[in-house]
Amino acid sequence: MGTSSCSKGPGKGVSFDPEWLDEINLLDQGQNQPEDLANDETPHVEPLLAPKARFGTAKRHIREVFESGGARESFYKAAGNYSRTGMGGASRLAHRMRTTSIAGSRAANLLRAIREQTDPRINEWVYDLLSHEASSEEVIDAIIQHSMPLGGRQEEISAKSSMADAMADLLEHNDDIDFLKLSENHIWALMETYLATEAYNRICFDMGEKIDQYDLSAEERHQRQVEIREYIKEDVSVHLSELRNSDSSSSQSIESVLKKAIERTFEIYEGYL
Repeated sequence: MGTSSCSKGPGKGVSFDPEWLDEINLLDQGQNQPEDLANDETPHVEPLLAPKARFGTAKRHIREVFESGGARESFYKAAGNYSRTGMGGASRLAHRMRTTSIAGSRAANLLRAIREQTDPRINEWVYDLLSHEASSEEVIDAIIQHSMPLGGRQEEISAKSSMADAMADLLEHNDDIDFLKLSENHIWALMETYLATEAYNRICFDMGEKIDQYDLSAEERHQRQVEIREYIKEDVSVHLSELRNSDSSSSQSIESVLKKAIERTFEIYEGYL
């Protein structure tokens, strides 16, 4: 399930946003991109230092999730504490996850361009792909290669892995799906799974909680992970649907919608504290 391996997590007294985050290369990744993919803008957020024991309470609640059978309320408390204390609030967390929202936006825009056949460069790329009779798995790899960030930092690796997982999940539940002709509903379903996987990976990596330390079988640990991601997916789905159907949706970029969905989801979790 994505990059679920954990680090020791960031410590106290450091900025919520690492200095290298803005160095991630999300633009100009090659000639086979729609023009509007290079127009994403991210507002500046003033740096703020993290407090002591920033993830302590969140870790206690996440242990309860794994040890008590995936209790939803315990997860909400873990995620709420992670967001409010560990990451400085839902708005700052959404900003911290800007690689996620930008990369997701690029993938969605690429899939739209492929379907609508309005960009000669994309059309040529698709024709070349079809001429090789590429399998669904090869098409997935090609789309990720052309839309995800290129580097090897944790955020970049996670985005690519989460999108691969989301596309594989979509294929598993729709074995006749054509990734070169995805409907809007399928694209947004893809974004739901992608955001849920990214949020789970972010929580795990930042808190540095080692899930293999719990006295559970590998099957039980995997089941807890699946449950947590499903909790997040259900909540993300609600906010994505609201944002897609809002009166202002036509003026919002996909990046903005994804970012707001992340923020609103974690605001809900903070409300459980």
